[in-house]
Amino acid sequence: MSDNLEIIGFDLGHGESALAHTTLVSANEPEALSIHNRPTVLSVVGVDADGRVAIGENAVRQSERMAEMFVRFKSMPPAQGPWPGERALVLFVGGIVRELVESRQIPRIDDARVFVGVPSGWTGEAESGRRLEAYRAALLAAGMRHVEFVPESRAAFMQARESGELQLGLEQLSGRVLVVDLGSSTADCTLVQDLHPLPLDFGHNALGASLIERTLLRHAIERHASGGKLSAFYARHPARHAYDELAWRTLKEEYFNAESAGNDEPRARNIFAYELEDGDEVLLRAVVDRPAMLAALAEPQPTLGGSGWRDAFRSSLIGARAGIGGDPDLVLFTGGASRMGFVVHDAHEIFPAARVVRGKAPELAIAKGLAWWGRARLRAAAFTAEVDALCEQPTEGPSSIGTVVRTELPGLLAALAHALAKGLAEEVIIPSGRAWREGRLVTLRDFEQTTEARATTWIESEAGRAAVAEAARVWLVGLARALETLTDPICDRYRLSRRALVIEAATYVSGDLVAGRTTDSLDFSHVQGIATVVNLVTAAVVGTLMGGSGKALLIAGPVGWVIGFVGAAALLFAGQKAAREVVKGWNIPGLVRRTVISEDRLLRKVREGVPEIASRLRTALAERPSEELAGMIEAQIRAALLTRAEDALVRLG
Repeated sequence: MSDNLEIIGFDLGHGESALAHTTLVSANEPEALSIHNRPTVLSVVGVDADGRVAIGENAVRQSERMAEMFVRFKSMPPAQGPWPGERALVLFVGGIVRELVESRQIPRIDDARVFVGVPSGWTGEAESGRRLEAYRAALLAAGMRHVEFVPESRAAFMQARESGELQLGLEQLSGRVLVVDLGSSTADCTLVQDLHPLPLDFGHNALGASLIERTLLRHAIERHASGGKLSAFYARHPARHAYDELAWRTLKEEYFNAESAGNDEPRARNIFAYELEDGDEVLLRAVVDRPAMLAALAEPQPTLGGSGWRDAFRSSLIGARAGIGGDPDLVLFTGGASRMGFVVHDAHEIFPAARVVRGKAPELAIAKGLAWWGRARLRAAAFTAEVDALCEQPTEGPSSIGTVVRTELPGLLAALAHALAKGLAEEVIIPSGRAWREGRLVTLRDFEQTTEARATTWIESEAGRAAVAEAARVWLVGLARALETLTDPICDRYRLSRRALVIEAATYVSGDLVAGRTTDSLDFSHVQGIATVVNLVTAAVVGTLMGGSGKALLIAGPVGWVIGFVGAAALLFAGQKAAREVVKGWNIPGLVRRTVISEDRLLRKVREGVPEIASRLRTALAERPSEELAGMIEAQIRAALLTRAEDALVRLG
């Protein structure tokens, strides 16, 4: 993948569109691309009689001579039948592509990766996959290549997180964040929790702000003395109607800008002139003041189930609050329509415990967020590919991780043997030796049987397992350091902290993460990184020592050694030629036991014998095929490492 790969974030809006640009290796914030020297472009396209295409303001200025004029063409392709907006979309996007190439902003457009925003509702609809493929086909026909769709609200979250303009830390954004993207045609709502997005049913996907300017225009026509003539004029000239709707959008924005500036009587004005077919000239004086705006916001809208715009907006927020079970930690507004002052005001009322914020340039937030996301996505793909390569199981032999595990495995067996030997000496052999010395165990055979039983009980007890687990945990910390020789270079290449791929005790192995790449048929749905490996090692060790001849291997050393150090007392009665088994059955007098085997000697001899016990245990553990244990550990380490890689993706912006 080229280091200077061009990345474009494309926010195709119902009223206006915006694009942002970055590259794969850039460390800077994405920059807005300009169309006709403006950071945003009106979503308007016209075709003149000679077939020449004009977009944005150029199309609006030439509207009188346009044979075709298209506005508000952003739409999801239908499940079946013709798609009315397809031709307009192809023409408009084709015009943008030509502008980007001719202005030398994106000279290699065929190589550029384009991340296109779509409402979250689009990705959740039935048959959305096939319909989005039709949408992709239209963009490809317009000259874009390598297109990927991203929910617009996710892009808004990415912009808020990466830009720093809202001064929101990762801790704040890691909570419950409700992202509300208010555009011209739709309102997109997503709950982002622990950095994972969950699209919500916002109640009215058609809650676009264009309904407001349409209503303002319709009210003005209805109040005009020549309203009937104007309605008929618009019916004959839909391109002019669309053009005038955009003008009323500008009036709406001027009104809310004046309101946000503290004007007690916000107002926006314009005059529209019409030359009718009967020779009449009609002037429409447009005034957007508070009464006009309140009336437009309260007007029942059929597409909103008969609710007014503001009521539908408030109901949707209330529904979102109910859906997430209370206030989120943060409400983040984006999209040009979020500049309307009442939007933030209503959100404060409905989410009293949440912080409510809006970006400084909400009309550019989606485009920049898409570019952020695209860069993160492409870096993440390359990053994950390198981590996968570490985890990949070759046809023959272990993976890179497996090699490290197998190299370090003898250290695990040695640590386990030492921990077990020490525990057995203190918790099993010494108590049994005391019991024999004090006569509570009559013979050495009793001593042997009791010690074996106690060893079995202790190994399987919480204390025994804890001893194994602690040895495994300490070993795994060393293993993690050894693995860092593989992971540190990857982190360095992607400008991540080297801690990003360190497997820690809290590393969570997600079932979602390993879906489709399950290793060794293990279920990772409810396990945790190092804790899981510790449990796995513990179970394997206990099973080895307690299964089959394991107990005999465990006891043969300690008991034989104890018989040896009490042999002096036995020889007083049996002589040099006494059979070992005969000695085991003798009841040695208590006085002799206590005289020959003092408490101090018992403790000293047993503790001095720990290395020998450990050696025998190490042999017993090694007799289990090490490949089996190494394979199980490798599988868990691979899963934990892939999880750490997944967690690191959110830092790859």
